[in-house]
Amino acid sequence: MASTAVVAVLVAFDLVGLALAILLFALLPLVVPTAIVHCVYRSQMFMANRLTPSFYSHGRFWIIRFFCGRNCSAWALNNYAVKLYSDEQYHASNDAFSRVLQLDEKSAVYWAHRGASRYSIGEYQSAIDDLNVALKLESNHQIALMYRGYTLMATDNYTAALDDLARVECNTSQHSMVAYFRGHLNELLHHWESAIDDYLLAYNLDSTQTDAAISLVRLQAGCPDKDLRDANKAIQNATNLCV
Repeated sequence: MASTAVVAVLVAFDLVGLALAILLFALLPLVVPTAIVHCVYRSQMFMANRLTPSFYSHGRFWIIRFFCGRNCSAWALNNYAVKLYSDEQYHASNDAFSRVLQLDEKSAVYWAHRGASRYSIGEYQSAIDDLNVALKLESNHQIALMYRGYTLMATDNYTAALDDLARVECNTSQHSMVAYFRGHLNELLHHWESAIDDYLLAYNLDSTQTDAAISLVRLQAGCPDKDLRDANKAIQNATNLCV
């Protein structure tokens, strides 16, 4: 019995040793290089994001491209271009987004961002071209749908604009303007009930959206469809607006 127990222990140790050997000589050579590559990539992203604003504005962005690669430099420059856009530097952001697309033209996000910047500087056809590419790459891209809707509305293509904006998910205060424009388009197209619903949604999403509230009250009080007129609701909403 004692000898049997000893043999069992030795076999167990052999199995443990075999498992350790597999780990050391089979798995580690695969895991370690992957971990190193991941760390290098994260370092490149961090460095590119920190240095891009300075290097790009001084015409030395090629250094970021050289040391960080196309993907990281495109990602970092896109972040900087978004900041330029947020600061209402639309022409500068458009130039930066164009440079991003030179590095990576397969991203729906980058095409949508340049389309938004081109909309903001009034280059409507170029904006639509960019946004079409974004939606070809990603058919339900929310930013692309939103800005193509805005652009089509600016060019008086109301039906197509409404089709795009209707596909935008309006569930936060950031989407209140989308809901408002949807209401405006529905009103222009004489979709009175949908217009009222969208104006109300815009106001519910953002109670500071006074244009939506005023449009809602106006339409509730004097809707061409008599069945949708509701003076009491109009008065109530007007009162809420004044409080």
